[in-house]
Amino acid sequence: MAPGCVRRAAWRVDQGEKGVVAVGELRRGGLRRRALRAVTLPVGLALAWAGLAALPAAAAAGHDTLGPGETLTATQSLVSDDGGQVAVVERGGVLSLFGADGELRWTSGPGVPGSRLVVQDDGDVSLVDPSGKRRWHTETKGTVGAHLVVRDDGDLQVRDERGAVVWSSGTRTPPSLLDAGSTLASGAVLSSADGRHTLVMGEDGDLRLLGPDARTRWSTGTDVPGSTLALSDDGELAVRTGDGVATWRTWTAGRGATLVLQDDGDLVLVDRAGDALWNTGTALGPSALEAGSSLKVGGRLDSPDGRLTLRVDADGVRLELDGSAVWAVLPAVPDDDLRLTLRKTGDLVLKGADDAVYWTSETSGTRHAQLALDAGGAVLRAPTGQELWRADVPEGALGPGTTATDCADVSAPVPLAATVLTSTGIRVHPCMAAAIDALVGAAHADGIDLGGWGWRSNAQQRALRAQNCDAAGRCSPSTAVPGTSRHERGLAIDFTVGGRSLDYSSAGYAWMVAHASDYGLKNLPGEAWHWSVDGH
Repeated sequence: MAPGCVRRAAWRVDQGEKGVVAVGELRRGGLRRRALRAVTLPVGLALAWAGLAALPAAAAAGHDTLGPGETLTATQSLVSDDGGQVAVVERGGVLSLFGADGELRWTSGPGVPGSRLVVQDDGDVSLVDPSGKRRWHTETKGTVGAHLVVRDDGDLQVRDERGAVVWSSGTRTPPSLLDAGSTLASGAVLSSADGRHTLVMGEDGDLRLLGPDARTRWSTGTDVPGSTLALSDDGELAVRTGDGVATWRTWTAGRGATLVLQDDGDLVLVDRAGDALWNTGTALGPSALEAGSSLKVGGRLDSPDGRLTLRVDADGVRLELDGSAVWAVLPAVPDDDLRLTLRKTGDLVLKGADDAVYWTSETSGTRHAQLALDAGGAVLRAPTGQELWRADVPEGALGPGTTATDCADVSAPVPLAATVLTSTGIRVHPCMAAAIDALVGAAHADGIDLGGWGWRSNAQQRALRAQNCDAAGRCSPSTAVPGTSRHERGLAIDFTVGGRSLDYSSAGYAWMVAHASDYGLKNLPGEAWHWSVDGH
């Protein structure tokens, strides 16, 4: 699954003498700013904010669909109903889909200048070059009433006369915002912009906030099946039963608000002035402390998966696993001036009032060291990677491990405790960790900055299945049945470059095609970003 996008916009797209002008409203973190985008289309679609304007933000009705027999020629576009997504036939002869932030979400691949997009009478949607040769198509021949539609959720789809999806670009992303007057239905989700955090309105009636490792970090504890999450026009957030009875609420009525799932993992109600009315208090701190920096009272580091926290309070410094201390330094008397400092000389020091030293790692002599949290504890490393000091989570505290060393022996979902976080920040089964680090390192050496998302829990897979699939089991994008996903086994990765999913036209995808097999990975057909040990 491609990461979500927190920014949404409504555009009106007009053809002018110098190209296309898109007028719209940008939403970021619950705040709204109207903006004017000047867009020109010489070869690609270049989007740039040109200034501010208080103009209506609505796409013209009917411009989100290309119907049977209709054609788009070079520079002509389809725009989603809310104006946030644009599909354009570029002068270079490719069909490209751009998101609300102006970034490329999907493209049909290499094309021939002057090509046009046609919904053929036989139901196939094709890019046809000036000679009449078909250069790309959706392979939907035989579809009655086929039409191409750009959806608000970022998916480009071919649907039949009944509205059933017969082809999809697979670029659907869950929203990160819930506006006043809206609801989150049973089984539906919100996702942070970076895709690391997920809010799930569970079918069992419990509203859960899942962290990067898909563990529940916060929930309402409600238990009436079929409940929905509703944000009223006056700003109150509530979990309500089918009869409208509130089983949980924020008690914030009186001020209009927007619910935002932030990249740091905090779920926040923001009013029209941009002030927070309520939040879950689940924001993750940074995962590392650089040389010359300090953590003062109230400061914290968090591991990427959210389970480990190194915090400084007036009574000491603690390393906590799921809220329970596994290592600590506690001065005899509370000290409001406590600070944990990583000196530029490489020494980690806990000091208090009058520069009293309560503890030191005694690692002086290494410049540019870094203190970081990983899956197993807090570690102080030299720039070379050498460990200078470490506070480990006790053996067995993370749960049972795994005995499988060969990926071929992993045939079922595994728990978090049976996975590892690679040095490049991707959580996978231990059987493939070394290969992934080697692959990411080789890509980096070739100028490709690969990242990605690996293991996900069964609960998160169920949430994705509920979000992406209808009652008949038709999914957009393709989503494995819970229990069968290679992500649940820690054997698959959705790769990104610069935080964005690989697409077929990207240099990252081309690099993976050339090199991934050297590291034991195969691509899942139809998903440029998804690579696993067996191509599933």
